[in-house]
Parts: sequence; C-alpha cells; structure tokens
Amino acid sequence: MMAKKNVKMHKDVFRVRLAVLIILLIGVLIYFLVFQGELENRSNLVGDRICSSYSDSVDRNNCCAEIHKNDAAVACVGEWTFNQGGGMCEFNCVSDDNNLQIQACESSEGEWRTFNNGCVDSCALERNPELILCTQALTDGCDCGIDKCWNGESCEDN
Repeated sequence: MMAKKNVKMHKDVFRVRLAVLIILLIGVLIYFLVFQGELENRSNLVGDRICSSYSDSVDRNNCCAEIHKNDAAVACVGEWTFNQGGGMCEFNCVSDDNNLQIQACESSEGEWRTFNNGCVDSCALERNPELILCTQALTDGCDCGIDKCWNGESCEDN
C-alpha cells in the first residue's frame, strides 16, 4: 500500500516538474517572439567560424554572404567577405558611386574623408564598441564631428 502511494507521489512530482519546464520553455519562446526585432542579429558568433572552415577564399566569401544575407541593411553597395586575419566575415563597400552617401554626409553637416579603419564614424561602433571589430584598412566615410556619428544615412547624436 505504501509502495503504491510512493509511486503515485513520484509520478505527481514528475508531472509537476514537467509542467513547470514546459511553461518555462513556452515563456522563453514568447519572449523571443515578442522581442525578436530588438535582439541583435549576431549570426557571426557561430556563422563566421563555420565560414573559416572552408579552405578556398571564394567559398569563405560565399559562406559569409549566405550567413549574413538577413542581417540589417547596410547603407552602401558592397559584399560580404571573409577576413582571414580577423577570422570573421565583414561587409565591404565596393560602390563605384559614393555620390549619394557623400551628399547625405555633407547635408548632415559631416565631412567625407578617409579613415584608418572600416568602422569610420559608425553609430554601431559608438553604441556597441565591445561587439564591433573594425577592419584595419583605409576606408572612406562620413566624419560627423564630436558627439555625432554616421548611421549610414545621416549624422545623428551619439
């Protein structure tokens, strides 16, 4: 009689724990669905390491383009490439016609100039310096001045 009672009690405890686990998982799912637009897309944390496993640079670049195809829009014409030295994908502006960006920069009271790195005067870097790695290459971009940064379309306050 006591053994049947213990078995029933263990089954009840198991059911309660299972119900709590299911409720917790549903809560996490709902949280993700509600806030997915605010969660930063950091596919490169995993994806870039996958791309580094390809031996051919064309395959690595294609991998980067595929992994980052749904990332936030970049305000220039360019392509995703794999930076072997940094071990991660990066977006490189390759537009022959920067006139629209130059005009947008100057109309925002910025100055179009050459920077020491690929981050230029980026608001993304300004707001998330621990998450952004800059390429070490001379890059043209908009210098918005003190306490302002370039959001890809105009200068705005940091």
